[in-house]
Amino acid sequence: MGPMSEEPTPATNGTPDPSRHGVVKVHSITFDEDTRGNSETESNKKSLWTKHGIIEPPYPPEWLLDLFEDSNALRQNVDAYATNIDSFGFRLKPVIDLDTDDADEKVADLIFMERLAAAEDATGIIPDDADLQPPTDEEVQARKEALRTAIRIERVRTENWFDFVCQEQSFVSLRMQTRIDRETGGNGYWEVVRNDLGRIAELKYVQSQTMRLLPLGDWVDTTIKVKASSVSYKALPKKQRFRRFVQIREGKTTWFKEFGDQRMMSAETGSYYTDEKLLKEKEPTARKATEIIHFKVHTPRGSYGIPRWIGNIRSVVGSRQQENTNVNHFENQTIPDLAILVEGGLLAGEATEEIKKIFKERLAGKNAMGKRVRHSVLILQALPAENAGADVDGSKVRIKIQPLAKEQQQDALYMEYDRTNRDKVGESFRLPKLLRGNVDDVNRASAWASLEFAEKQVFGPERNDFDWMIDRKILPDIDVRYHTFESRGPDLTDPVTIASVLRSLENILTPAEARRMAGAALGEELKEIDEEWTKQPIALTLAQASGADDLFGLGGASEEQDGAAAKPGGQGDGEPPKDDAADAKPKRAKKKRVDLMASAARLITLRDALAAAEGGAAAANFRVSKGENGETIIGVPAEVMETWFERNEA
Repeated sequence: MGPMSEEPTPATNGTPDPSRHGVVKVHSITFDEDTRGNSETESNKKSLWTKHGIIEPPYPPEWLLDLFEDSNALRQNVDAYATNIDSFGFRLKPVIDLDTDDADEKVADLIFMERLAAAEDATGIIPDDADLQPPTDEEVQARKEALRTAIRIERVRTENWFDFVCQEQSFVSLRMQTRIDRETGGNGYWEVVRNDLGRIAELKYVQSQTMRLLPLGDWVDTTIKVKASSVSYKALPKKQRFRRFVQIREGKTTWFKEFGDQRMMSAETGSYYTDEKLLKEKEPTARKATEIIHFKVHTPRGSYGIPRWIGNIRSVVGSRQQENTNVNHFENQTIPDLAILVEGGLLAGEATEEIKKIFKERLAGKNAMGKRVRHSVLILQALPAENAGADVDGSKVRIKIQPLAKEQQQDALYMEYDRTNRDKVGESFRLPKLLRGNVDDVNRASAWASLEFAEKQVFGPERNDFDWMIDRKILPDIDVRYHTFESRGPDLTDPVTIASVLRSLENILTPAEARRMAGAALGEELKEIDEEWTKQPIALTLAQASGADDLFGLGGASEEQDGAAAKPGGQGDGEPPKDDAADAKPKRAKKKRVDLMASAARLITLRDALAAAEGGAAAANFRVSKGENGETIIGVPAEVMETWFERNEA
């Protein structure tokens, strides 16, 4: 905000003209555009960047950062992205789950794929005479046990690596800081530091506004890692083009190379060398350049990313101007609190200045001596005007103090315009109002729907994009073969809904399945119960406990079969064995009828058991609901209840 100036009423000698009947106060209000980022230091940076041949960003990063810091709508949207995408941590997901039913098939596939990769020649062609036999069951089981041990070791090692790869903050904090940079200016950067063995030792955050890109270089020969099977890599030659990055920070210029560029480069000059020995000969004080991973919000325009809110940049600037207008209005008091009116006379020349001084002290709350003046009394004295007109009675001087509070603006200006601007900015992030901090007209149902929408349409896809980068760039570089990187998200499971589903499916789900679902809803890993009854529906267990053994005739036998087995030759006592084929057919028919009747009896028993279980559950639910409503059910014998309704015959 520009300075506030006060100009006296124009007069020939520069002093107030006593012949005038009013005092005009003129406030000259000017708005100075924020010049941060346009200082001499920034100009020097720009000249240095131009000297190095950088690609100019489509929008000045410092200017975008200034808009972000001064905006009343951007911070909450950017924070919502960083919190919901990157703050929940991650987990390492095994490539093959060895406890599933199809684990053996997957292990056999990976063994076969490894044999295919080993049989390929330098051109990637498999010879016709290659011996490609499918793995035997013994090979599959041996490899399965070896994988189980290797997966356990790699998980512990990789988790420790992520815990210590960031020295200045946690890996989650690094992700959130990079997300804020990416959503603020469209770009984010990680510095990758390697140890003497060439392995990644540290990941560092890099301020995005200090970085610039150079054009892609020439094609160079390099090698990349690709999957030979689901758990193994192979190296392939590839021609690639890499770009360089330059940073100017606190007056120092630093050069970086793109992640995966295996050439030796100087961090001081950006020059390439064949090896480190030549680098030390040419630049004794220089160090090896580290690598940069570049994150960006994609745009077809060029190599840089641009923020997703750039289409609503006028709304961002407009809201800032609206805020400044209101601040100017409140600070300068466009309409004063009161006016002092002098009729039929004039205040002495020094009286006007004294009144100004008093009111300034009142606004400050203290006078020049540091004493409070809030309860002091203002005394005004006026003299008759010597040159008053004929229509003015100079013998009567009146002083009035006229309050003007009713004429003042009672609220901020352009509030609807600002509200519309904030909604447009939020829409560019595709975020519901709830996630932007606006809880007006929000209930449980609408809040849940908003969270589900944002998770499926916004946050989930962003996590998948980040996970892909980690799986393709970081994990192969540190030789992680048995796991993939999976970012965690918020748990949107409703425990009440899960409990209702479990109750409705209690006769269908097994106890083991129900415990897994309950554990997921509660966020707890319930201890597994290794008992046979947990592997079948509870209704079936209750039916068996009530005496209905061998419900489907899997292990039982009919009475006739038992009797026949007890008699020699399969016949009754004293009867010789019969070889007549004619008698075999009716005997088989009789046995079939007996089996059908026994199966029907068993099914009826099962039906009655299920009906009893459902009836008991319904009664229990009824009693619980009545208890929740404050009602009590008391059992009364029928003969007692009849006496309550007997009529008096007399």
